[in-house]
Amino acid sequence: MISSPMQEILDAKTHRNEHTKCLIWEGEFDRKRQPIIEYMGTSVQVIKILYTLARGSIPAGADIVQKCENQRCVEIEHLELGQAATSELGFAANEEELALVKKLYFDDGMRQDKIAEQLGVSASKVSRMITYIRRRDSL
Repeated sequence: MISSPMQEILDAKTHRNEHTKCLIWEGEFDRKRQPIIEYMGTSVQVIKILYTLARGSIPAGADIVQKCENQRCVEIEHLELGQAATSELGFAANEEELALVKKLYFDDGMRQDKIAEQLGVSASKVSRMITYIRRRDSL
C-alpha cells in the first residue's frame, strides 16, 4: 500500500498512458534520467521508494528496473528487481532472463527476433542482453 503523502506526489506528478499502462513521471530526473524527488534534503529515485513501500527492501547488489523499458514509468506493476549492471545498460533483466537468452541464442542458435517474440520483449532488448552476456561471459 502506498502512503498518502506518496500517493499525493504521484497524483500531482504523473499521468497514465492508457495504451502501455505506464504511469509516466513528469517531475524531476537525475543524470541517469531516473525519476527523483527530494526527501529529507537529498534526491531519491522514485522507483526505489515505490518498490520499497510496495514490496519491501532491495537486496544488496540489486537495482529496480522498469520491465516496460520506459525510464519515465513509475507504475509499481512495471517495476522489478534486476541487476544494477543491466539497468545501467538501458534494459531490465534478471538472472533467469539472461540465462534463458544465453541458452536460446548461444546454445540453441535461435534468432534474436524469435527470442524476442518468445519472451514478449523488443528485439533491441534481446540484442542488448546478448551484448551484455558476451561482455560479462567473454563469449
